[in-house]
Amino acid sequence: MFDLSAIAAFNAEMETNGLYRYEHAAPGLGGMSPAQRAVHQSQHPRRLFIAGNQLGKSRSLTAEAWWHATGRHPFRLDMPEPPSLGWIVCADLRAGWPNVSRKLREIEPPGILDERQKFDDARGYTFMGSKMLRTKAGSIIVAKSGTQDLIALSGETIDWLLFVELPKRGHFSEARSRLAVRGSNRCLMAFTPIGRPVDWLRDHCEGNPKTGTAPRESWDIHRVPLTAENCPHRTPEDIQTQIAGYGPWEYRQRVLAEWDG
Repeated sequence: MFDLSAIAAFNAEMETNGLYRYEHAAPGLGGMSPAQRAVHQSQHPRRLFIAGNQLGKSRSLTAEAWWHATGRHPFRLDMPEPPSLGWIVCADLRAGWPNVSRKLREIEPPGILDERQKFDDARGYTFMGSKMLRTKAGSIIVAKSGTQDLIALSGETIDWLLFVELPKRGHFSEARSRLAVRGSNRCLMAFTPIGRPVDWLRDHCEGNPKTGTAPRESWDIHRVPLTAENCPHRTPEDIQTQIAGYGPWEYRQRVLAEWDG
């Protein structure tokens, strides 16, 4: 016999809770794709999600932000109990944080935010005038820039770290060092390898295939090409139109998610 109340509760969550829908809906209906699921299921503390443009990297990263803030992850048991402090490192704060904020807002669990929290499309989430958000349980997500003065990334101890797009090399190291104080390694970077040199990151995480040099640190690398299978939320025609617009100098990076163009 069906439990009608349970079905009604499930349908209500699917309708009003974007994060719940991402966790439970079918791919293409708001749920995670197989490629996104593989990233989330990884138990490695350091993960790289290297993917083509418009594949859902930001959605995956913002889901991880909410899971870290709530201390509840559908696949991992190593989440810090709230309250926790985490950083999202954007390309820049002026445009990057509002963009990330809009992605966070799309799947924001209802009733999670501190009553003093503010949001608007132009500035994104702000709390007491700062580019950050705070939950009712006291977890804090702070926006940082991957290109601003390095001093802005020093002096604080954090529980987890997310990178949106590729930071500068020094910013990568400085932000990572903020995790070390508490012995935490919970870090996820989601990006398309364009915009600045990536050889240093490749050498660090994957090694150098030309010299045979081993990686300096263990990372779980998920390389996801831009295909219809990996983008169930989009049509094959839409994807082919996007791919056709790329030049041969950028195809391997923007479509195949390779280090070099």
